[in-house]
Amino acid sequence: MGCASSRSAQSSEAYLVFVAYDKNKNGKVDANEVKNLLKDLGLDYSPGHVRSAIRQMDRDKNGTIDWKEFGVWYKNNKPLQVARKLFKKYDIDKSGSLSLDELQKMLHEFKYQGNVTDALYEMDRNRSGSVELDEVIYWISNRNRGQLKKLFDSYDTAPKDGRLNRTEVKRLLRDIDRDDRNEIVDDIFHKMDKDGNGIISFEEFFSWYARHQAIQDCMDLFCEYDEDDNDRIDITELGKLLKDLSMDADPQEVMSVVDTDKNGLITLDEFVGWYMASHKLKRLRDIFSKYDSNRDGSLDRGEFLYVLMDLGMPCNDEHLSKAIGEIDRDGSGRIEFGEFCKWFKHDVQSRRVYACCTCRKTKSRIHG
Repeated sequence: MGCASSRSAQSSEAYLVFVAYDKNKNGKVDANEVKNLLKDLGLDYSPGHVRSAIRQMDRDKNGTIDWKEFGVWYKNNKPLQVARKLFKKYDIDKSGSLSLDELQKMLHEFKYQGNVTDALYEMDRNRSGSVELDEVIYWISNRNRGQLKKLFDSYDTAPKDGRLNRTEVKRLLRDIDRDDRNEIVDDIFHKMDKDGNGIISFEEFFSWYARHQAIQDCMDLFCEYDEDDNDRIDITELGKLLKDLSMDADPQEVMSVVDTDKNGLITLDEFVGWYMASHKLKRLRDIFSKYDSNRDGSLDRGEFLYVLMDLGMPCNDEHLSKAIGEIDRDGSGRIEFGEFCKWFKHDVQSRRVYACCTCRKTKSRIHG
């Protein structure tokens, strides 16, 4: 898949959003529907801004907005683009992260009504005291659950029971990817249907869509830096990408890892695989570091106790010893990062660590 396919996917995504907000199904969106969209995207939806957005969308100036006009506008205003624009604008010192003051200015433009300190704690998933670009993207994307719920509900037809059957999922996939082949539908339906009951709940849909969108955003990023549009990223383009993302890495070293066929160029498949894996590993490292309070690179019995407590798991001596015994494969009495990763990956219950570390609004016992 190359950038042409990525652009096609972007159009499909825009169409999916358009259909959800075109309530009367006349192939147009009116001012009230645009207002609801801006609100769900977390953008300014005051009357003046709604009029401004409509002027931007209505490219042929005929007073109506069809889905192609909407698609052009949406490409530049989807959550990923909004996050990157705001981040770049308010990262005044070009440090690659937002301080509390910088974050406050960004949130003011974002029309955020809450407390800036609470927002910092909510966004700062690695507890660094500042907010990085991927944390802003994650936060903005999560604020769009209302938008996704509208998308979901628009495909929940008969009966409207808050769930999607296979036929409804097939129609949704056709609008997203223009691909409703039975084998594709069956594969994706199986991935969505986590509990295996043959019906897709909103939470199952949201989980699948989030991953689908993460991959699409990754593809968008690739295409933005593929400046000569040859479906490859060379060392110069890679250097610009790493610099703009404030990734402290040597382009040559990254190239040597990502360029699996060693031709000096990075394909889209190579980039997506590396980017998704590197961010997942970074998240695991952030979680591990949160509990490694003495920063010695491992979790001792006391530190791991806090992991179990945050999970809401039994924490008496017997359960603690049993858990450590299962994870501590080298018998050192301590849990190394590699052991923690394997536990996180294979123990279904342990995946709740991620939610505890990244989404909790109460401070950790370690740092409280």
